[in-house]
Parts: sequence; structure tokens; C-alpha cells
Amino acid sequence: VLDPGADPETDDSADIVNNSWGFDLNPGQCLTDPQIGLTNMQVALTNLIAADVAVVFSAGNTGPLSGSSIPPGNMSGVLAVGAVDFNRDIAFFSARGPSPCDAPGEVFPRLVAPGVAVRSAGLTSGYVNVDGTSFSAPQVAGALALLRQAFPAPTSMTDLESAMQQVSVDLGVQGDDNDYGSGLLAVDAAYNLLLPNSAPVLFISDPVPPANDGIIDFASVGPLKSRSLSLELKNGGSSILASISFDTSALNPVFTLANDQCTGRTLTTGASCSVDLVFTPTVLGSIALSDLSINSNDPAGSQVVHLSGIGNNAPPVASLLQPADGALDITRPVLFGWQRQADLDGDVVNDFLLLSELGDFSDSTPITAALPQGLVLLAGGGFFWGLWRSRRDKGWMLLALFLGLALLQVSCGGGGSASPAAAPVLSGEYQSTGLLPNTVYYWKVRSEDSRGGVSESAVRSFTTGP
Repeated sequence: VLDPGADPETDDSADIVNNSWGFDLNPGQCLTDPQIGLTNMQVALTNLIAADVAVVFSAGNTGPLSGSSIPPGNMSGVLAVGAVDFNRDIAFFSARGPSPCDAPGEVFPRLVAPGVAVRSAGLTSGYVNVDGTSFSAPQVAGALALLRQAFPAPTSMTDLESAMQQVSVDLGVQGDDNDYGSGLLAVDAAYNLLLPNSAPVLFISDPVPPANDGIIDFASVGPLKSRSLSLELKNGGSSILASISFDTSALNPVFTLANDQCTGRTLTTGASCSVDLVFTPTVLGSIALSDLSINSNDPAGSQVVHLSGIGNNAPPVASLLQPADGALDITRPVLFGWQRQADLDGDVVNDFLLLSELGDFSDSTPITAALPQGLVLLAGGGFFWGLWRSRRDKGWMLLALFLGLALLQVSCGGGGSASPAAAPVLSGEYQSTGLLPNTVYYWKVRSEDSRGGVSESAVRSFTTGP
């Protein structure tokens, strides 16, 4: 890589090396070179970095446990990249730190990029949607190539890497961590930061997906209850960001600001501050819309964030009954069962059974799966038939079964006095015939009410028998 032409008198080395590979049989280990049959791997990587070559590695698909990094991506100094899903949550499979090879103060991975259902060229023909950190790392390598084109030498590759980390979108716990590293790749912010003597740039990290669209939807919150979301402001320019303030004159009173760390604050390059946005609806079914203007000395002027929410209690969380969590050698077809209480607001609720070989339930290009033999939902003494739909891609499957639940009317009676009746318990069942033998599956139930409220059960797993 340093001298592909075998001529030390010419400078034809790479600027960036992407490595979508790793020794995934050894998660959590810092292997010495003899153990993996390679000569001086760490020395070679260190030499590349010293020669100002950016060494990008996929973090590995060995998550979700802490300390699940793999070599060589977990070796000191390389730029390891983890994967996030559509919601900017760390992908279930993405390897986590800390790395046993890291120097003090390093985190693993260093950055994250999209790694779920990434559109990619197929192995034989056409295009497919694929999951994995192998598809996150090339996005960071490509971003570095764009930045190298915009900022040639004497700007170093190390400077470009540092800029990307400095202005990445912070996810997870505040600051660098061993799930998301410095945060989500933000190429435009890194470009602005690297411009010489650039003006300050107000970079807003929107806490609700899709990323940074300026729309913050609080979704369903019960009347007189509150939900708080943290909005992060970061200086993506090379000059001081100052005169930060919030114009709340157009805010609906159900939206308030709390824990304001930004008003009057000055932010140096890459520095950030946060403010909590709080939604407290007062009436069931009320829909609130408001705009919050954020002012600063950014030459682009004020930026507007759109807030929305609805007064509504989310449906009760389903309790999973069968199969038992961690069960082995489950006989096929598999019978799934769950229960939940009726909706507190009296809304009609649909239950979705999600089933997948991937713990993050990421979907991909669907093909038709086998027709289920039966789908029965029990609610009190009645039977309710639902619609079904299934998806499978290369041996894993996502089943989304939406089942309309009828609400039971509970009456009180007797002798001139009555006590409140307990909320009825609704039961759901589904029998799946299309599961593979000797395969680990994950499942959960998502409940959605007619006002858009959503709740999800815990995730369970089981293994089918032969």
C-alpha cells in the first residue's frame, strides 16, 4: 500500500485504505501477530498511519455485548466504524468496545455510519439491501476521499479524521462512548470545520429520526404527563459561535424549554451545548404544532425547529407468554402467545408480531413466505381474525401481523353500588409454519393505537429444533 509501484522514488501510496474484514471468531481479544498467522500487523498499521494513510476498518458484526470488538479493527490507531439503523440506534450486530488493544482514552468504535439495509451492488448482478459494518466503513472512507479532494496536502489525513470526529452527531450517552464512538458521520459539518477562517456554523442535532430534518415529533404523550427530548447545538465552523438564544414567542404553551445550557453561551470549534424540549399535553386527542427559532451569529441566520405531538396514552405493553425466552429445540410449527390490557383511552389497538433471525429486526428485500395455517386472536369470549403478511430474505424473516383488537365493554352492577372493573386482558395467538430448523429467532409484539400511540414488548428469542 505504501509503495505499490515498488519504486521508493515515486509517491504513489494510497491516501485511504478501507478494510471491510476482520477475525470475527475472536471477539473481545487483542490477538498477537503469531496467533493470527500474520507478521507484524500492529507494526504495519502503525507505519501506515505514520505515513499519513487513513486506515479504516469495519468494527465487526459481533455485537451486542460490551467488549465484543474484533481484530484488526480493534487495534490501536485505526479508524473503526460501527453501524446504526434507520432510527440512528446502534445496530444490534455492531461490535462494541472497549477494545483490549486501545491506548488510554481511546474508544471503540471511533465513528458510526448507516449499516442496516444499505443499498449495494450484488455479488452476481443487480442491487441488494444488506446489513453489516462492512457497509458502514466504506461510507467513512468515501467521506475521507471527498474531504481529501477538497483539502489536499499539507492538510493531513489525521486532520481530516479528527474533523469528522469533532463534529459528528453525538448519539447514546453524552460524549464519546464505546457504542457510538464520537458519533454519526456528518460530512458537511466536517467540510465546514476545515474551511480556513470559516464563519461559525450552527449545527443542530435533531433527537428524532430521520436525522437532522428539523422536525421533532414527540408522538403520543398522556394528558398531563410529560416527555422530554434533548436538542444538541454544536459549532461546526472554525470561528466562535456566540449570541445563542431561543425565540419561544410562537410556541404552543404545551411545549417548554428546560435545562437550557445554551442561551448566552459561546462555543469554540466542535464544542456543543444542549437544551431539553418538554411536551406536556393537557387534553386527550389534542394535536400540538409549534415552531422554535434558534438564533446565533451564524451568518445563515436563524434556524427553525418544528415541534409536534398528540395528547394520547400509548397502548399497554404486551406480555409475551410463549415460546419461553431462550427455549431450545422448539417444535415447528411454532405457536406464539401474548397478552395485554385494553387501551386506557378506549382506542382500537392493532398488534404486530415481529419475527426475525436478526435481533434488531431489520428488514430487507422481501420475497413471499409460506402461508400461515391459521391466525386466531382471543379477546374475552370472542374470536377475531386478522390479516397477515410475511417477509423473508436469505434465510431470515420479518413477520408483521396486524390484528384488530375489539374493545370489551365492562359494566358494573348490583345493589346500588359499584366498584371499578379491572381493565380486560386481551390475548393473541399466532402459529407459524415457515420457520427454518435449528435456527435462532427473535420476536416481539408491537402495539399501535388509532391515535398513533406505539408500545413494544420486550424481545425474546428461541431456537427451533431439527
